[in-house]
Amino acid sequence: MKSFCLIIGLLLLTALCFGQTPSPAIAAPAAVTMVPVTTQPAAAMPVNPSGLSFTGSSEVTAFRYSGATSVGTKITQSLDFVDWGTAKANHFSVVGYEFLAPTPGISFYGGGGRVDPDLSKLLNKTNVTSGQLGVFAEGAVGIAVTQKATGVGYMLGGGIKYQITSSLGWNSLSVNYLRLGNVNAVSMSTGLSYIFK
Repeated sequence: MKSFCLIIGLLLLTALCFGQTPSPAIAAPAAVTMVPVTTQPAAAMPVNPSGLSFTGSSEVTAFRYSGATSVGTKITQSLDFVDWGTAKANHFSVVGYEFLAPTPGISFYGGGGRVDPDLSKLLNKTNVTSGQLGVFAEGAVGIAVTQKATGVGYMLGGGIKYQITSSLGWNSLSVNYLRLGNVNAVSMSTGLSYIFK
């Protein structure tokens, strides 16, 4: 009986092993004709598709206020809003201003504008181009905070700037007159600005 079961088991195993249908042979792929495809390369997307440039700057400032001189900071954020002229070299920027002078306890938070005129005709016979050296005039209205009161204030001023690289500038000198409530202040500052394009 034992040998009979063993023989039946071997027969079943043999039937299972040989009874499977072999998988069909994989045929070699037919020859493929390659046709070159000509496509135009995709145009690179500009970093700033709108063409606007945003500038942020921070400047060390000397304030003259109530007969005393103190140190503070002038912070600006500007957006080049309109360019005009034949070469589009005159610029008007919308600007936010913060003047902070902790020692006398004054600050000014305002919004306004800045004009950067084209100086190419004046500088075309010099070694400095109008793309490097420029002047600007600026003004703003906002909130003035002093130790005595908080009220409406305004600022008028201008300065000289020098473009070091395409994204880094130096506000060489900036002079501003501030009317803080019913008190006057004058600031002189210098600092770096970074252009985000």
